[in-house]
Amino acid sequence: ITKEQEELARSFEAFCQEKIAPRSMQADKESAIPDESWKDLAEMGFFRLPFPEEAGGLGGDWVVQAMAEESLAKACASTFLSTGASIGLCGGPLFHYVSDEQKERWLAPMMAGEKIVCFGLTEPGAGTDVKNMKSRAKKTDDGWVLSGEKALITTAPVADVAVVMAVTDPEAGYGGVTAFAVDLSKEGVSRTEPYSKMGLRASTTGGLVFDEVQLDDGD
Repeated sequence: ITKEQEELARSFEAFCQEKIAPRSMQADKESAIPDESWKDLAEMGFFRLPFPEEAGGLGGDWVVQAMAEESLAKACASTFLSTGASIGLCGGPLFHYVSDEQKERWLAPMMAGEKIVCFGLTEPGAGTDVKNMKSRAKKTDDGWVLSGEKALITTAPVADVAVVMAVTDPEAGYGGVTAFAVDLSKEGVSRTEPYSKMGLRASTTGGLVFDEVQLDDGD
């Protein structure tokens, strides 16, 4: 660990203890991460940390990222879980595999702390066993039609967009699964009630239901 990495880690540790930790108990009682915490983390550059500078990020290496996440988890595990799901599970796909238009639409607001993203893989009857996934996306002349249900999704009750996995070619096995960036305000999208959990309650968890949701080819 270099001196510069240590200095960055100490700075973020102090920030987390000053801004995030004092809100953790109240966040847990209210089952919601305060808006102020998202805003403060965005101003600190936390959501931009893993992404390269040319994409609007800070270009933080893996060591700096790990040290920052450790400090955040120590201050408030719920906040770490929700932000980690948004940045880690969704930020990667939105950076590596989408068009420039989609990056501007979803990745940039996520890095600015303006949008919350969730990752829609798990279903009531299938987790990482994607061969048993029931969600389907069918090609149409205008794009795609998405139908299915996702369960146990971190931040689903409050997310603005979801990276959703759905089967597009049932005969192709694992290779027949496609990811879509779905605006959760679209017609046909609904959410289950947030789950009641033993711990990490401020990091809300729930389900998503897609009832013939119309998607463009750019989603």
